[in-house]
This record gives sequence, C-alpha cells and structure tokens, in this order.
Amino acid sequence: MRLLLTALLFLSPLAIQAIPRTTCENARVGDHCFQVQSQLATFSEAQQFCQTLGGNLSSIRDEYENMIVSHITYTLIHDGLKAGLFWIGGQFTNSRWVWRDGKPLTFQNFAKIRDHLYIVNRHALTWEDAEQFCVDQNGHLSSILSKEEADFVTSLMKNENINFDFWIGGRREGEQFHWADGSSWDFTDFHYGQPNGISENSCLQIYDANFKEWMNYDCKREFPSVCKIRTSVAT
Repeated sequence: MRLLLTALLFLSPLAIQAIPRTTCENARVGDHCFQVQSQLATFSEAQQFCQTLGGNLSSIRDEYENMIVSHITYTLIHDGLKAGLFWIGGQFTNSRWVWRDGKPLTFQNFAKIRDHLYIVNRHALTWEDAEQFCVDQNGHLSSILSKEEADFVTSLMKNENINFDFWIGGRREGEQFHWADGSSWDFTDFHYGQPNGISENSCLQIYDANFKEWMNYDCKREFPSVCKIRTSVAT
C-alpha cells in the first residue's frame, strides 16, 4: 500500500501539508504536523492553502514519514473520504525532483519500473476520458510490453483493491491494435476467445488482476485506469 500511495500523492486532488504548530489534527512527527485538506484543489491552490497555515505541501523525508502519511490517507479513505489520491509537495523542476520547501528528494518511493512512473486513477471513466487524464499528467494509458510489466501494473491495481475491470492503453483502429503511447505492439496477453470482433469493443481492459489477461471492451464503459509516464517528461 505504501509504495502505491507515495507514487500517486503528487498527482491528486486533495492536499497533505506539514505545518509547525502546537495543535495537530491528523499526525505529528517531531516538530511538524501532517494535516489533510479535504477540499479538491489544483497543486498551486493546495500549496497556497498550506502557506496560509504556515506550512507547505508535505515533504516525505524517510520511510517512517512515508508510513505515517500512508496511514493517514488509508484511514481517511477507510472512514469514507471519497478520494484515493492526494497532493504532496514534490515537483519535477530543472530535470530533478525537489520538495516545495526547497529540500531535495533524498527519500523516494515512486511506483516505477525502468524509466516510467505509473499512476492509478481510481475514478471510473470512459477510455477516452481516462486517456485524457493521463495526457494531462504528461503520459498515456499504460502500454504493457512484457510479462514483468503486466505483473507490476496488476500489482499496483491490487494494492488499491481494484481487482477487476481497469483500462490500459490499447485501442483497435481498423483491424489492428495500437498502444496510445506509440509503443510497438510486440507483446499480447489476451484472454481465451479475445479479442472479439464486436465493433464497439475497441478498447483494452484487464478484466481480472489475478489472471492479468486482456479483453477488448466497449470504450464508453467507465472503469478505473492506470497511466504510464516517462520520467524524462514527468512534471
């Protein structure tokens, strides 16, 4: 759970801030308070809100702080908060990651394989809307180019308790499938009897995270999804 949450926090609508203060709502580590702002906000809006409280969007300096922040978010979601993603203070600036408080990311825990980051979007969207969400993050719905990558992507989804029906980046154009990110179509893992020839079923989903096999499905159906972002363009 901690790996996935930390990977996603920098791309999400809610905010976690670290604030020096005498009273603390969510959790205290040393002389800092970690507090969740539960209203939806852009990254800039969330940072401005934190500054009004005398802090910044949260930095995470070590495994212990990572555990604390992950526990806060997990508890809030378990108690009914309608969100799965949260802002923290990391930004990719001048070819490196830094925290909003100016400190370098000496501790990192991205959901990463080779030169890509992966973002789980828990919100159920059509394939096109899910792809647009990924494009807005400078990525695309995930291509899957090997068994290793299939195992990794499905493990991310299972960690978020998304075990069935989530979009990946394959789409059929004419008689051929293509990846949204332009990757070569060299690896496939279709379920038995797939792909089917139904014309509306042009978009790929993984129907079961345990079996990891693909099905082509109606692009207008709404499912969670996973984005894939090259680290060289992540912002």
